[in-house]
Amino acid sequence: MKSIAYSALTDVGRVRTNNEDNYLVRYLPGERFLLSVVIDGVGGYEGGEVAASMAAESISASMERAALQEPLQDLKEAVTKASNDIYEARLADARLSEMSCVVTAALIDLDKELLYLVHIGDTRLYQFAGGMLTKLSHDHSLVGYWEESGTISEAEAMVHPRRNIIDRSLGDVRHLSSDQDFLDAGIFPIEPGSSFLFCSDGLYDMLTSAEITSVLADSHTLDEKAQLLVAMANEKGGKDNVTVIILQTSAEPAPKPRQASKVAPVAPAPETPKRSKGGKVALIAVLFFALGYAAGFITPGIVKRLEKVHTPKTAPVDTTSVIKDTSLVQKDSLDIKEPQQ
Repeated sequence: MKSIAYSALTDVGRVRTNNEDNYLVRYLPGERFLLSVVIDGVGGYEGGEVAASMAAESISASMERAALQEPLQDLKEAVTKASNDIYEARLADARLSEMSCVVTAALIDLDKELLYLVHIGDTRLYQFAGGMLTKLSHDHSLVGYWEESGTISEAEAMVHPRRNIIDRSLGDVRHLSSDQDFLDAGIFPIEPGSSFLFCSDGLYDMLTSAEITSVLADSHTLDEKAQLLVAMANEKGGKDNVTVIILQTSAEPAPKPRQASKVAPVAPAPETPKRSKGGKVALIAVLFFALGYAAGFITPGIVKRLEKVHTPKTAPVDTTSVIKDTSLVQKDSLDIKEPQQ
């Protein structure tokens, strides 16, 4: 992949008075990898904004130091560390005891044209390619599962009273990156000319997939698309903070490394064999006997025997990936200064 462009925007919305969303977009050292993260805080005024900020700082610092020999594992470790940092902060400050956050984090590998994804909660990652919008992440919520399984429609999910209940978040307990039912992780190929949309639920709770697709498909710049998505969500009510990140890959694929040709190489022309010392002696002998025969002092019988002796012998031929309904977290109910939306 030759290049990737991006635009990011976050907005408080029309109802909230503080922004618990956060995001991160940056190239890592060497500029082979682009790190893109969208974060939504949980806990309202009791720490959601703090948790989101801590997650962004922790993930950025971890990936700055990462060796990136195993990009997906490095990203899993970074997100896990951020979760444990938040958990420790909860234990240290009673005012932050309910805080956590959800996150969708990705590494774009420009050399290998791959996207490495780590996801927890109900922020989302979509791919837009060939005129189609595809959700790559899976919501860790009961309503999200119902929608993906076809039990309820998208329109029903957008207004469902339990749509903000999630069953996973960063900071709930201490974790290992290998813990079951903690991280979703995957690797996706990148199609040339495709777009990726990272967003918080403040966007997709307000806009349908068709509305999002119409914006991504138009001819506006990336900045204009990001601004338009946020404006449309606010026009629909702006009931939550709204964050969008749009990545646009180059239309032309990167040149592939040259591979060894499968056509058999042409054999070089045979070189004139060098005569050995023995070969020269044999040639002199033949000339000598030919002259002797012509002069009459060597008989045909002698020549025949000598030719047999010096005739070279022929070499012998060798024949020998169901959501658990436990530890549910109500995102809005933890915001003690705002009514549940």
